Amino acid sequence: MQWKPEYPNPAFENMRPDDAFWAARIVARFSDETIAAVVQKARYSDPRATRYMTETLIARRDKVLAAWLNVVCPVVDPLLAGDGALTFTNAAVAARAATPGQSYQLRWFRFD
Repeated sequence: MQWKPEYPNPAFENMRPDDAFWAARIVARFSDETIAAVVQKARYSDPRATRYMTETLIARRDKVLAAWLNVVCPVVDPLLAGDGALTFTNAAVAARAATPGQSYQLRWFRFD
């Protein structure tokens, strides 16, 4: 990423890919409607400012998701049913930061 903070921040300097993934999953919860509602609270006098801020924050959210939901395996919420069926969510696909794969390959082993 090209963005650099104005001052050194240990949280960013020590951030690992899984930390960024965790944070991006939180950011993914902010819908376009939620972002627009938050910007509305600012009560800008110029509707163009409201529109600009809303569009900018949505674009930034989407960049965060694209950058960080694809750096680690995005498989979350695995569930093994009694019949042996494994289901899961792909966090990057759910956030529209990636397209679904054609297939997934799973290797299962016993850990002792």
